[in-house]
Amino acid sequence: MAYAVPPALALIGLDLRHTQARLEQVEDWHHMGDAGELGFSTGWSNSSGTVGQPDAAAYLKTNSGLVVVKGRVQKTVSGAQFDLDPIFLLRSGYGTKGNRRFYVNATTGGSPNGAPRRVQVSGYTVYYELGSAIDALVNVDIDISFIAEA
Repeated sequence: MAYAVPPALALIGLDLRHTQARLEQVEDWHHMGDAGELGFSTGWSNSSGTVGQPDAAAYLKTNSGLVVVKGRVQKTVSGAQFDLDPIFLLRSGYGTKGNRRFYVNATTGGSPNGAPRRVQVSGYTVYYELGSAIDALVNVDIDISFIAEA
């Protein structure tokens, strides 16, 4: 089950997951595409202006086994696609057994208003659940956490 930030805390920008992860953090963030790290799947990248910034795609695992995945990623989607589209892979030891689905915010075509969409973690792969016929740039804000099982 996905963690939801309580509305009162969201209003002031406080997300306890990241606070807890920082307190327990035993490793640095693994930034997608950095030297020695895994890269993005075909067509996906950090959203414009996020490379090297706090919004760049990254993940870590705490000593309690909590995996935190964050970042703003983008891809241009063409035509009708109703499938799982892999965004990136996680390192061995950071995955799930089975599928875990999370609601995230996504925008298409430069629209300033996001819509809830789903990201799925299955094994070591983070997927975006496509579900509409579009020809547009998709931006996805990933902010999820789960206990590593694989």
